[in-house]
Amino acid sequence: SAAAELLDPDEVLPVAADAVAAWGEDVLEAVGVARRLGVVHASDVDVADLPDELDTLDGARAWAASLPPGTLVEVVAVRDLDLVRPAAWARALEVLAVDPLLRSAVTEPVVVRRVDGTAARAPSYTSWWLRTRLGLGGHADPDADAVVAAVLPAAPAWVASADPALRSALGLVRSLDDLDDDGWAAVLRSLVERPPAPAQLLAVYAALAAAADGVRLEAPDRLPVPEVGERVVVVDAEKVAVVDAPMWLQRADLGALLPVPLGTAEAVADLLDLDLASERAAGQVTGTSVQCDVPEPVRWLLPGCPPRWREHETLTVDGVAVDWWVDGHGTTAVVHAVTLAGLARGLAQAAGRWDLRLPVEAVLLDPGAAAEVLAEQVMIGNKS
Repeated sequence: SAAAELLDPDEVLPVAADAVAAWGEDVLEAVGVARRLGVVHASDVDVADLPDELDTLDGARAWAASLPPGTLVEVVAVRDLDLVRPAAWARALEVLAVDPLLRSAVTEPVVVRRVDGTAARAPSYTSWWLRTRLGLGGHADPDADAVVAAVLPAAPAWVASADPALRSALGLVRSLDDLDDDGWAAVLRSLVERPPAPAQLLAVYAALAAAADGVRLEAPDRLPVPEVGERVVVVDAEKVAVVDAPMWLQRADLGALLPVPLGTAEAVADLLDLDLASERAAGQVTGTSVQCDVPEPVRWLLPGCPPRWREHETLTVDGVAVDWWVDGHGTTAVVHAVTLAGLARGLAQAAGRWDLRLPVEAVLLDPGAAAEVLAEQVMIGNKS
């Protein structure tokens, strides 16, 4: 039987052959002899008070503790998973995959009816057990995209034969969009243990920023951050500041800087319990300057930018030399710059169109190119 093939004989003794001959398989199964992996059913289960049939399952209380308070509408759980022989897990996955009842116990989430009447979905006991007890959660799926494959350890080879839906229920990750709270925690641990290339690291942080409002994490002690020279360094989290405006990228004096997509800095800082860059310095501009008009072609290209800017020979902010800076935003912002490249960045930040900094720089360097640059922006919709 499947039970004899999968379960450890030192834990579950095979029934005697003469008993099988005398009574037959169906009778012996009816009185408790295992033929297959068993299933436990329960309905209307209080998460805080599991019934005996669930409470005796390996790790059931830890699984229940991971759920929101409330009542489980229905539970279908595979029992005796802790008795499967280590060498038999590839075969066990085949059994779980083809038996409809066993498969649903893995792939179908449980529904928790909260006290306020709302419902939440969570991994089933069987899915949770396989993820945590076998350590499969947080591994890269065989079909994972390049970023996931770079930042997460590969899943064991014996999992590869499982179908995609089953692999997903086991906690394998194909894309960063698949991650739940536990998955993100695993990713952050992996980033510290195996720092990826800067481009991959920034892609991970961008995905985390997009998901930040719906993710709950324990603040990490250490984080990897990109550093000048195409390097990634791992530093204490207290040294990291989230960049909340592009101009702060010039401020290496503020610690390790973590750039994230515009508009997401506060959410990421709250999620990871980090400072914003703007919280670490006053942003006080010093240095003599001359007021200049922003060229008309730039104002065409960048509606909403201020009409004037301040030209500096040298520019310091809080005593630190920078190429450009912005006080305020919109048409009333004061843009300070030493170079045309810095001016382009300052105007783009002030106007809220950071995506146009390079076209603006091109127009500043060659005003005669304005018509061509504007035509190119029309072709792409002039959208951020």
